[in-house]
Amino acid sequence: MKTSYKRLLPGSTKHGAQSSKVGSAEGWRVPICRLEEKISRSFSVFQKIRASRSSRPLDVLESLDETHQERSEFLASYEESDGENNEADSDQNIEVRAAPWTTVAGDEVVSELITQYFTFDYLYVFPPINRAMFTREMASPSIHPGLCCSQLLVNAICAQQCYISRREYMEGIPRLEMAERFLEEANRLLPHELHNLSLPTCQAACLIFAAAAARDQLNDGDG
Repeated sequence: MKTSYKRLLPGSTKHGAQSSKVGSAEGWRVPICRLEEKISRSFSVFQKIRASRSSRPLDVLESLDETHQERSEFLASYEESDGENNEADSDQNIEVRAAPWTTVAGDEVVSELITQYFTFDYLYVFPPINRAMFTREMASPSIHPGLCCSQLLVNAICAQQCYISRREYMEGIPRLEMAERFLEEANRLLPHELHNLSLPTCQAACLIFAAAAARDQLNDGDG
């Protein structure tokens, strides 16, 4: 097993370098790991076509191509925007509209909490969500299946940030009461998102846990 493993490593010497490639009559050589990857992808495509139970496999292939293209475009956009404004804009306020993402509080409070999240906790604790894409999607006047933003995530962010905020009141409401309202709304939305897991859903689940932990810590301190 040890020898076989070495043969798959790039840069292996002696027989390993030659054994890690497969030759053809034309002298074309492909690393074994590449062949395994291609076989795995082909089998995955076959499984998806079979699972679709469609009588038109070409339509299924076209659908897979479109999905792959959308994923590639998203990853390219994510890589371009990820971190490009984090340092430069970390001290700038983010202005967003609360509606239609949450009805718990107004624009000012939600903007403050979103800014607080991306200024502090986002960089060090909860970094998976891309800031530029999140704010771009949140600027949309209508709710749609987003890649980085959702009603659940917005309420979860606001709940978690409310519990650690230094303000006593928000819109004339005690901060902890406002935090509880955001957390209740996030918990109400969570079951509806579990059937279609996404990055915002996973991130929101982490924030809901963090908000509940912060609440319990505050309650223990009061006791």
